[in-house]
Amino acid sequence: LYSLKWVEELVREHRRTSDRSYLDRATAIVLDFVADHPVGGGPDAEDAWYPMFAGQRATTIACVASVANHGGLDAALASHSSWLSGVVDGLDPWNQAIDPHLGLLMGGCDLGVAAWRNQARDGFVRLIRGMIDAEGALMEQAPGYGLLVWGRWGAVEEQLLACGLTPPPEIAQRRAALLVWLAWMSAPDGTLAQIGDTSRTVVPPSPAGSPTVYTLSGGTAGAPPTGTTRVFGAGYVAGRSAWSDFPDSTYWTLRFGPGREHHGHEDHTSVTFWADGREVLVDSGHGGYRDADYRWALVGPEAHNVLILPDLNYWWGRDTDLIRSSSGDGWRFDEVRDDVFGVQDHQTVWAPRTRGVLVLPDDGTMIVQDRATRL
Repeated sequence: LYSLKWVEELVREHRRTSDRSYLDRATAIVLDFVADHPVGGGPDAEDAWYPMFAGQRATTIACVASVANHGGLDAALASHSSWLSGVVDGLDPWNQAIDPHLGLLMGGCDLGVAAWRNQARDGFVRLIRGMIDAEGALMEQAPGYGLLVWGRWGAVEEQLLACGLTPPPEIAQRRAALLVWLAWMSAPDGTLAQIGDTSRTVVPPSPAGSPTVYTLSGGTAGAPPTGTTRVFGAGYVAGRSAWSDFPDSTYWTLRFGPGREHHGHEDHTSVTFWADGREVLVDSGHGGYRDADYRWALVGPEAHNVLILPDLNYWWGRDTDLIRSSSGDGWRFDEVRDDVFGVQDHQTVWAPRTRGVLVLPDDGTMIVQDRATRL
């Protein structure tokens, strides 16, 4: 509602039919909303001026203004852009920060304000570096957001070009790297491993020849990544018996890395596992955001195949280290360790939780050893 994106349908109908009444209605709705919600205020200020919604609304205002030629719309776009200029630099680099920067870019381009345009462009560099690391891992900790993020950054490139700006090279580089990571996060049925807030979903409909085309097609098109095991510094071990028999391959993942962020879960040390063409171990996945109790039940450690000591406090948000990796002919071993039980009797103690994972890919076998210390 607060984004006003639904108003753009009226503009599309005006362009399709040349019926001015559609455009007049769009203009009236925008101006009425702006009058009721002055910058930073209004009856629902917390929602109306949530940065993502305000950024989306700015792009809608720019859309209507580009056709309607109404001074009030230009003034509304200017006030939104000025407000966005004051907030975008402080936003965390995740998907909800893209729209505020796009709104600022549109205001700067359409109104000819170079400072806003350049601030948005520079902000995109900071965002892409924080959202997708150099290896392609999505820092929101949920492969299921890969389709959205890949698409949104494509829109960013298009808008920068439309504004006469050269997209920073990091965007193309990291979008391409994201596809590689998503291929490694893809199970033998072509869907993404349900890690973090990830539903049973597929990878982006990406360019011909890319690794996600390979996984989406079951290995009949595109080109797979190289190697059969990959460790991503963001906290993922992924492996499979072979890419050549993709639908029937043994496949597994192991989580470690930085503490929970954004769409991540308390899933460190958890594994997923496919063997003989079927799913053996699944993570908790994602059930949406409407039911908070259910959502947090899926996020918590009890929803994942991790070691829990029920009578000890579990320390949320802790980092987990990959302390050992080795492999040989027909086997792979990784060991991870953290200190989620490091607070006992109100004191910080050294009580590590350790998991070793041995996989025999060709045999479809996984062996897990958990160890924990109680002081």
